[in-house]
Amino acid sequence: MGKVKKGKPAAAGTGSNSVKPSTSAVSADSDGKVKKSRPNNFQRAKAIFDKIQQDKKEAKDKKQQDRDKREKAMDKYNDNKRKMNKALKKTNRKGQPNLGAQVAVILEKLQGKK
Repeated sequence: MGKVKKGKPAAAGTGSNSVKPSTSAVSADSDGKVKKSRPNNFQRAKAIFDKIQQDKKEAKDKKQQDRDKREKAMDKYNDNKRKMNKALKKTNRKGQPNLGAQVAVILEKLQGKK
């Protein structure tokens, strides 16, 4: 015959109506004063871990924003440079440089500095 596990006998008050002791962080002192208990080691370690993860996430987001800002500035710079070079390379029918386009580029640079 197989072994039968002996369990604890069912208490009279067990069931869905039974009240379990609360595990709150607040306890009453013998004088009736309420004092907060300190968090246990697991809770402290979890809080530290969560803070480190949050700091890492914030650093990653800041780094991504900086990268996006730098990339946007480079695109703007390259577009402007490409536009200026295109204007400076213009020539007339005989292959001579188009001085009107060069003057326009210089004028735009001067107006941009103001």
